[in-house]
Amino acid sequence: MKIAQFTLDGQYINEWQFRTFRNFYLRIQVIDEDNFLTVSYLEGGGNQDRTRVSALINSKEEFLTEYYEDKNAGIFRIGTEQQEAPAIASTNPLVASDIHHAYDRKSGIIYVCNNNNRDYTIYAKNIDGSTRMVIHKAHKHLLLDDDKKENILQWIAPRIPENIKPHVKEQLPDTLNAILGTTVLPRGHLAVKRITGLESIDIDVFDRDGHCVYTILPSSQIPDLRDLIILEDTIGVITEFEDKNVFIEYKVKNMKEIFD
Repeated sequence: MKIAQFTLDGQYINEWQFRTFRNFYLRIQVIDEDNFLTVSYLEGGGNQDRTRVSALINSKEEFLTEYYEDKNAGIFRIGTEQQEAPAIASTNPLVASDIHHAYDRKSGIIYVCNNNNRDYTIYAKNIDGSTRMVIHKAHKHLLLDDDKKENILQWIAPRIPENIKPHVKEQLPDTLNAILGTTVLPRGHLAVKRITGLESIDIDVFDRDGHCVYTILPSSQIPDLRDLIILEDTIGVITEFEDKNVFIEYKVKNMKEIFD
């Protein structure tokens, strides 16, 4: 696992290798020279006792500052009651909670949360780990009935035997996770993808004071916001077109002081 640095015209500059890093996503943001914001596991304990953590590390894989930790985050495992079969392991965000964070370079704020918190709570942290503020938003808990749990099982374990489905369904959560991901926008606003159904999300936009100023809803132009990508100063989707993958960019016209 490594991160390589290039100029905009593709010239190699530097790279950092993480030889023993315990992070199956390598979901790292480069903060500055030899400082990386990442989600990983704390050392110690077996696979079932590992603690998922949002942390600042260096290229020596030393933990410099920790921002959030959760023992229940990461891969969601479901027992099947079959001795000859392993447990079902899933990273599906509807059932598998994980830590999300986003970094605002202009203010130095690190926004961090766990997507399984049903109370919709996001912490705004300073780089030293101290809490600047806590963002709360009312969120309707989306209950999972038997049919919805059946749909989730079709996604995460399509070949599961019928005779063990009732046992597996009992282990699924009763409500959907609240948050799918977070991104900092060009002028310091925070965009939060909020799960509103098995196949739908809304996007809440907060200002730097923690006030929700917009909620982006699905539209005829973008009926499904799940795949919408926000890359600092542009938004769009990656989709298949003929024999290629293409990025389709959308222009935002009615969100003043957030997008140009």
